[in-house]
Amino acid sequence: MKAPRGHLFVEHQNKQRFTMRVAFVSIILFSGLQVFLLFLAGFVYFWIKYEDEVTASGESLGFVIGESKEDVYSKVFANLAALSGKREEIFISIEVDSNLSPKVGVDEGFQVLMQTYMHPVGTKEFMEKDVWKFYLNASRFNVVKLTFCNDKLCEIYRHRKVFEIP
Repeated sequence: MKAPRGHLFVEHQNKQRFTMRVAFVSIILFSGLQVFLLFLAGFVYFWIKYEDEVTASGESLGFVIGESKEDVYSKVFANLAALSGKREEIFISIEVDSNLSPKVGVDEGFQVLMQTYMHPVGTKEFMEKDVWKFYLNASRFNVVKLTFCNDKLCEIYRHRKVFEIP
């Protein structure tokens, strides 16, 4: 006895649905794998490009441990500007006072980043400090900190997180 004709049609529809489900799941899994691999590649890239180094002896970034404040001040702009082979803009953090507040439009007491060229006019202010912190290209993810002990350079700290895609 032959099977009813409608039975074959229902069996064919079930196979078709199963095939569609498998294709849909495969596409979702493949897309998920691609997204995962993209995030993994990004994580590896950022991890490789992350810098957090402290130099307490020798030389780093064109500075030599043991140099005087005057020697460091005279070459800090050139050394920091040359870090990436292109012109870097160098910023320092300052607290806004009553004289500066109306000129920059920021309330007193706020810390703001201001661009510096390390001209001789600022020598006295820097000589009074034992820690000089510079923000390259106004980024808090690209920092150089120079620490002085007894008016001699004793530590060079470099912190950099790269968030640009090559």
